[in-house]
Amino acid sequence: MTNTLLVGSVIGTGCYLYSRPHLQGATNGQKLFYAGFGSAVFTFSSILLWAILRSLLPDNKAVGSIVGLASCAVLVKSGQSYVSLIDSQVKK
Repeated sequence: MTNTLLVGSVIGTGCYLYSRPHLQGATNGQKLFYAGFGSAVFTFSSILLWAILRSLLPDNKAVGSIVGLASCAVLVKSGQSYVSLIDSQVKK
């Protein structure tokens, strides 16, 4: 189950990045590489952050769930905001 969610996350994030306007001038191969790289970095750095947070938090499932969900929301919003900023700098 965990691996299925991980693969789904990498593919979903990769598709999101692949279709962004800042990659419109790249070849399909470059888009695939950049989207795959960005997706992997985002996904695995999120997992690393959650592992570090888990080691720092008390052994309480409620606290861990709240921190996990909050950090997920912050990571996704930050990522979207960053990509939107890059997209806004593309000349139309």
